[in-house]
Amino acid sequence: MNELIMPSAIVLLPIIPAFLLFKFLRSRGGVSGPLVGLKISFGGAFGGYLVVMVFIANFVSQTKPPALQIRGTMLFPDGEPRGVVTCDVHPPTFQRAGARFVLDIDAGKSPFLQCSADGYDPQPVFLDKAGKPKDGTLELKEPIIFRKSPPYNPPTQIAEGGKS
Repeated sequence: MNELIMPSAIVLLPIIPAFLLFKFLRSRGGVSGPLVGLKISFGGAFGGYLVVMVFIANFVSQTKPPALQIRGTMLFPDGEPRGVVTCDVHPPTFQRAGARFVLDIDAGKSPFLQCSADGYDPQPVFLDKAGKPKDGTLELKEPIIFRKSPPYNPPTQIAEGGKS
């Protein structure tokens, strides 16, 4: 459904300003010149419609960055972790199958991931240092290697009671 909304808007929205301009201004405008390698020549409302449609299509194509998929491997020193494994990205779409993972992110976002697993230190992944994407996919050449977190030893406090 969403695939039809944007093309429909690009085709239908320019009709409104083209109609208004040529209905109320009674202009005899014309459009001529090259378009996609062809020489065109249109007049009247259709010429105005074509100009507005090309402008809107050009604007829409430049405003949305392409999606980027990131793929890589996660290694844990003791095999698979028992807890939850996450990668923080906004908005996240993180899928994990064993040691392999797939992560879809918006290419316009900050190139930084923070991968976490229960019982392991968080591991940062700087995407700008990971290489160039190919065909919308960035394959991480180096695996994300997790290290065990040190055991938590809370400090002990000796209570001093009864002193004035």
